[in-house]
Amino acid sequence: MGTFDLARKDLAQIIRDWKSTLFLVVMPILFTLFFGFVSRVGESGGDPRLPVGLIDHDGTGSLATDLQDLLSASELVRPVLLDPATDVDAQVRDGDLAAAIVVPAGFTSEALAGEAPPLTIVTDASTTAGQTAHSGIETAATRLLGAVETALISADEYAA
Repeated sequence: MGTFDLARKDLAQIIRDWKSTLFLVVMPILFTLFFGFVSRVGESGGDPRLPVGLIDHDGTGSLATDLQDLLSASELVRPVLLDPATDVDAQVRDGDLAAAIVVPAGFTSEALAGEAPPLTIVTDASTTAGQTAHSGIETAATRLLGAVETALISADEYAA
């Protein structure tokens, strides 16, 4: 019987003292509502992928468009087409973009000639977002150039 008496005494004390009621009943409810609201704000339907700027100097080359398609299909990054005059270094430094890619002129023709044309990737390697974006970009670029190389090998085999 001592346990029930002790529990009854504690409950009576909680009911009498409004501070105990506040901290044991009201505050947990408020915290739950607050964190539920905060977590819902992040689910507002926005794209959670990292924004990556894309500047295309290749012009009529189709591989830059294919690279953009691969980046769009990525779960890590989301391509954002930029004007060639855009200062991507400043946007990456300010955190507006996680990274940026500059596709050089002649990218498609060099790739189709069997060369490995370099892409300029601007990123802040000191941030996690920059490292993640760089990884996503390299994955897409490697897939694209690998597909081109495979197509060239298949064309050579077919021609022979």
